[in-house]
Amino acid sequence: MPERFDVNSLDEMNISELRRVWMRQLAEPLPPLRAPELLRRELAWRLDARIYGDIDARLRQRLDQHNKPTNRRAKTRTRTTSTPIGSTLVREWDGIPYSVVVLKDGYLFEGETFRSLSQIARQITGVRWSGPRFFGLQGKAS
Repeated sequence: MPERFDVNSLDEMNISELRRVWMRQLAEPLPPLRAPELLRRELAWRLDARIYGDIDARLRQRLDQHNKPTNRRAKTRTRTTSTPIGSTLVREWDGIPYSVVVLKDGYLFEGETFRSLSQIARQITGVRWSGPRFFGLQGKAS
């Protein structure tokens, strides 16, 4: 069984410490994440998955299916965020947590694929939002 690591200890770590833990615990190449919070979440996910198991084969198959190119004539917008494919974005709104899975060409939300985070943010809130800002992927306006 893999060595247990207290993911709660990640909360107080800066980006350099998180990178050291990543290399020591996972011995994998670091993802291209510069935001400590995103690296913290990805690291916590991977450490927990190592102990408790990753996503099941059925869900992985569905995600892979969503990542396959389609023959649709409609233009698809290329993701502009650098969030790794397979990452889960979580946002609480009005006391309800919402999860979005990052796909190669979009985002999976409640069993449906969306081209942009802004579409999902609007579905959740009912008003126009910058999707990356809503999910905490961009800084706040000055």
